[in-house]
Amino acid sequence: MVIKILYLFVILSSLFILTSCTFRDFEIPTYQNGDMEKLLDAYKNVSIIEAIVALEYTKNYTTLQGDASLIISEREIDLKIYYLGFLVGSIKESNGIVESSQHYEKNKIKLVVDGLRNCFFWWRIDDYAIAEEEDFYIIRNYNRKIIISKKTMLPVEQKIELSSGEQLHIYYEKPVKTTSLREELNPFERWYQSSIKIQLNDHILFIKIKSFNFIENSHNISEKFTFDEE
Repeated sequence: MVIKILYLFVILSSLFILTSCTFRDFEIPTYQNGDMEKLLDAYKNVSIIEAIVALEYTKNYTTLQGDASLIISEREIDLKIYYLGFLVGSIKESNGIVESSQHYEKNKIKLVVDGLRNCFFWWRIDDYAIAEEEDFYIIRNYNRKIIISKKTMLPVEQKIELSSGEQLHIYYEKPVKTTSLREELNPFERWYQSSIKIQLNDHILFIKIKSFNFIENSHNISEKFTFDEE
């Protein structure tokens, strides 16, 4: 009986240790004294992002869902939307010219084109100034405001004033850890916000990132990142 109790104790202790180690391994690190300029500089060579995402679009009482493949750069967007494995729509944008497989209303196109580019390439901002608040860095220029958590050095919110005068709101949450083995990655590059909400008036797009590639223009390489999902 004593042996059985000891055996059970060893098993439970081992499980506790394994669980604790796993939790610590994926616990978000803190960068309370992180260098904001260094953070922006870390991404300057990223020219293209490829992603697999789950999308949910809502307007009033209408909801549309599907998976999507996304290729996005500073000047181009290629979005293919799937439902039950079948291609049901696509949106392409190149140098300001938008093509779509279906007729989408103007605000939906703005939500996709302006929202996706700014939410994924959030670090691409010109003529900016950086201010500090107690828990956040504020990056701001004439039409954009990006709020960065001082603790995680990840974006938590963006506000963008479009040329039409409308405001585009972007919210980030649920940081996840990449499985990249690249040693040259800065620690804060190993984490990314996996859940994004983009809102323009009554149009809302929810994005759950499943995987993505960073393609760096200086090295011309593509490296696969995958997230460990809950």
